[in-house]
Amino acid sequence: MLSFSACEKEEITPSALFTASSTNVKVLENITFTNLSTNASSYQWSFGDGTTSAASSPTHSYSKTGTYTVQLKAFSASGKKMSETSISINVTEIGGNAIFWMSSGDYYVTVTLSNGAQGTITKNFSAIPSCGTTGGANFSDLTPGVYGYYATDGNAYWNSTITIKSNTCSRMQLLYSSSAPEKVKGEQILKQKE
Repeated sequence: MLSFSACEKEEITPSALFTASSTNVKVLENITFTNLSTNASSYQWSFGDGTTSAASSPTHSYSKTGTYTVQLKAFSASGKKMSETSISINVTEIGGNAIFWMSSGDYYVTVTLSNGAQGTITKNFSAIPSCGTTGGANFSDLTPGVYGYYATDGNAYWNSTITIKSNTCSRMQLLYSSSAPEKVKGEQILKQKE
């Protein structure tokens, strides 16, 4: 009598691998994770903020700043074999924007912030401009905080501070001093507009 026995083929261990669209992002910025794992049929993601996913290639965003460890576990068809890998994601605050502007006078005024960024006012405005408006000295994606500034047109100068808030447009109007006809020192409006 002949008997046959079936040989079980040994299951191959998966190899977990993935990439992230970015490892340095702002709060609420979407990150796409591309799964490059091999020999796997199911996945378990942990994003380091208490949330998970079983999708093959998920998208995720973070609501708070910090450094998060993203972990991918790749499982074989039987679930008996597993491989894992992880990367770190650095999440920072959404930057703020600023515009310096003038309504009269010589309007080629160079503005320098305490972080070294520079912009130039190239026209006068009849109404308060929005951040990004051409002709104003625009600054974008600034880390929230207080910045010193110095502005000059070659004759007059202004220096003070401006407060930048996350995801906000801060506006600063520069005025010529009415008591200084030689334009020795300018003034800025007392109340910063956001």
